[in-house]
Amino acid sequence: MYCGFCGYQLPQGATVCPNCGRVTSPVVSNSGIAGESSPYDPTVASGRSSPQSIPATSYGSDPYHAPPPSQQYASGPYNMPMQQTPYPPPKRRNRGWLIGLIVGAVLLVPFLVCSSFFLFAPSNPAPSPTKVIRTATTNVTPTANTYPPGGATLVLNDPMSDNSKGYKWDEATGSRPGTSNDTSSCGFSGGVYHVSETQKGGLFCSPEAQDLVFGNLAFEAEISILKGDSAGVVIREDQSRDAGYTFFVDTQGNYTLQMSDAVNNANNKTLRSGTNAAINHGTNAINLIALVANGSTISAYVNNTFIDSVQDNTFANGQIGVYGQSNNGAYDITASDVRVWRIGNALPTPTASQNPYASRTGTLAIDDPLHDNSKGYGWSEGAATNNNDPKDISNCVYTKGVYHISRTVAGSSFCFAGAQDLLFTNLAFEAKITLLKGDGAGLVLRYDANKTTGYVLIIGMQADYQLYSFNYKSSDPNKIYTLLTSGTNTAIKRGLNQTNLVAGVANGNTISVYVNNQFVDTIQDTAYSNNGEIALFVEGNNGEEATASDVRVWRI
Repeated sequence: MYCGFCGYQLPQGATVCPNCGRVTSPVVSNSGIAGESSPYDPTVASGRSSPQSIPATSYGSDPYHAPPPSQQYASGPYNMPMQQTPYPPPKRRNRGWLIGLIVGAVLLVPFLVCSSFFLFAPSNPAPSPTKVIRTATTNVTPTANTYPPGGATLVLNDPMSDNSKGYKWDEATGSRPGTSNDTSSCGFSGGVYHVSETQKGGLFCSPEAQDLVFGNLAFEAEISILKGDSAGVVIREDQSRDAGYTFFVDTQGNYTLQMSDAVNNANNKTLRSGTNAAINHGTNAINLIALVANGSTISAYVNNTFIDSVQDNTFANGQIGVYGQSNNGAYDITASDVRVWRIGNALPTPTASQNPYASRTGTLAIDDPLHDNSKGYGWSEGAATNNNDPKDISNCVYTKGVYHISRTVAGSSFCFAGAQDLLFTNLAFEAKITLLKGDGAGLVLRYDANKTTGYVLIIGMQADYQLYSFNYKSSDPNKIYTLLTSGTNTAIKRGLNQTNLVAGVANGNTISVYVNNQFVDTIQDTAYSNNGEIALFVEGNNGEEATASDVRVWRI
């Protein structure tokens, strides 16, 4: 086999050309057959700034489908089945308003739920689960807000063992008239607060003390599902119209962030949903659930781990509450150790030079509209032809003020910013990507040209995303690419000729994905924490082309 870049005859098994240092085809270099061609041979190039043609990201073995026998190339990652939203949002039952407490043995109190009045009577909730230890935060006092942006004032701190703190949590039990077997309850028992119902439904309970109305806040509570499907917290609740935001988790590790409005049905929608390994599974498991609202940014956390975020300004302020729900019978959830911080001022909108992604820190290192190469970042320019297949041409080229990345046959290609000093470990990298042809396009981070390792984030035409680590020197073709996370997200614009603002953020071992300013996913990975190059990427199974513009990179 000969090097496709400099023509040097390669020794048997070589993965890097000893003459020019470029990567050889993993298929042929491992075969030991000199001169044998492969559809994945690198294309001809004269220098580092030329486009790189690389194997499709599921090269060698698609974990979901075997490639069709007639297909020359290994199937790409877009043959994988889509991961659908795992948990449909339940109908939230309107708690309405609660205007009295149980005094003495029994007291009648009106309680509006789904336009029905209940009769209150004592109840016997299930015992509380075993207490778990909160994750410690270094140099943080018990009253300090541990959630971004920090700097808030603690205004509610309640172990929820009883109602002695003066926050006036709802305490009442009620039965729907004519249905005595359906009893709902909010109250303290066994040193914790219970929200329960003897039939399927949903219920939230609130503190009713004055001044407990919040706009910008961080609200956390330890929540356990003793019986039922899901539980969580409510913020910015307007009880007069039963409107607000609810974040809840279920016993399977799924989460949902939704908004509800009994007056305007257009406001009843799921904003975010998915699964996360930070969520403790099963009944009796305790999760520290937090919801942070700061201006139009609403962020969810579980067990001190960031879960998801959304931009929405429908509801500006309101009460808080805890929530329980079941689709299949009775439920009983508990809440303890509730804390609320009032955030004084919403975060300002970042300027053009500020990193808009978590952790919102870093120095702007690249700011390029990509109209041409005049900014000095040294983006790859030119065409590269495969010596073994003259029809296999990769291109990195500016056309009509837009940067194009393309390849004429099945496979993939990426184009680098090749100027000196453009090596990044911790960074936020964003670009506007438009897929014109093919299956997907995206970003490459932490690419080590010597080890040929890094990460690639791909946004597909089916509103799907995939994040891989890769190692082109792997002796096992099945381990060249490792899928770290994948799924679908409504923030991604579907189809060809759609422009998505794609961002990858690497900070230590945390790699996060954003599309169109919306958080999509995050993973922890320790494979590659080195300095590396950045690049723009495209792939497909029958030729591919994408454009890129408005690239910005912040060095964190």
